[in-house]
Amino acid sequence: MRNVITLTWAALLMSITGGSALADDSAACLKAQKLVGADAIHMSENECSRALEAAEEERWQLWLDMALAHETSEDYASSMHYYNLFLGSSGNRDSLSQAWTEVRGQTQDSVGRIEKMLMATHSKVTIKTDPPEAMASIRGARDGQTDMTTPFTTYLPPGDHVVDVFHKAADVKLNRTIAVASAGEAMTIDIPLKTPTKVAAPAPSSTGGAMHGGMMHMKDDGGPDATRTTGHVMIGLGIAAASVAGLFYLQGDGLDSGVNCDQCSNFTSTLAARQQERADEWFDRALFTGIGGGVLLLGGIILTAVGDNEPASVSEGPILRSLQPALLNGDTPGMAASLTF
Repeated sequence: MRNVITLTWAALLMSITGGSALADDSAACLKAQKLVGADAIHMSENECSRALEAAEEERWQLWLDMALAHETSEDYASSMHYYNLFLGSSGNRDSLSQAWTEVRGQTQDSVGRIEKMLMATHSKVTIKTDPPEAMASIRGARDGQTDMTTPFTTYLPPGDHVVDVFHKAADVKLNRTIAVASAGEAMTIDIPLKTPTKVAAPAPSSTGGAMHGGMMHMKDDGGPDATRTTGHVMIGLGIAAASVAGLFYLQGDGLDSGVNCDQCSNFTSTLAARQQERADEWFDRALFTGIGGGVLLLGGIILTAVGDNEPASVSEGPILRSLQPALLNGDTPGMAASLTF
């Protein structure tokens, strides 16, 4: 008895809801939510499907109105675009009402009539992309030939026409020139869309350049940019060397100004002589360091100019890793270089 009562209540509930369960998670209702909002949650799957069909039919009517407006203004290419949109979309529906079936037949007659007129002055061009569903526009065309989705068919007069193509998913934006030789032709343009390959930037080289016969040459992995960079480094080292030379000179000048032995004893004369020798050593260091800095500065200026005007030459040989002022044997000032062979 309880089972009979349960079945009776279930039948009553089905009759109240119209004989169909809610299907708010169906594909039709998920699409309907974009049209009618949250109300689609309380609609059955059949109701969602009818809402989608109604929205689609409104779009059909808009296309037909646009096609008729362009046809009236004798813009036949744009008119054909909207007529074909309607024919393509309505042809995808499984069944049409009697009214829409008649409209579709009338549209096909209009397309056949207009195409005969167009082919006398235009060519029929079908544009495809791989992958499809790219946005495309013909430059200089009217609104009926802009923002089209590939593949599509349009009509173009003889001449060169530029089509701009953008595919959001493939992240590709490009343009192609279509050459229409004469009217009355039918042609298909295939445009491959490939995502640009991102080439990783080469790792920065730890080598500065190659030294040949006292002249600096850049390796082949740098080009003008590496030449300019090396020039800037040499200019910096030259300025640094000049600064060091100035410090050396000041050190020597300080020692030299303290030497005054007009009335010195033998002991103080010996000390004064030693102090004079040390001052001369600092002057020598300042001289050689200054010369080295000047050479670096001049070489850096030359390399910078070469890098700005022409590619660096390619050469093989030892690689200069570093160059800096240093004191050599006997406290002789000079330049220390680190080379890799």
